[in-house]
Amino acid sequence: MGFPTVKTTEKHTVMIPLTSMHHI
Repeated sequence: MGFPTVKTTEKHTVMIPLTSMHHI
């Protein structure tokens, strides 16, 4: 769910999983 941004940069890759945890 909204994991297409993970393909951007390594910095974004860390922000994506962190945001997912907050959504849970």
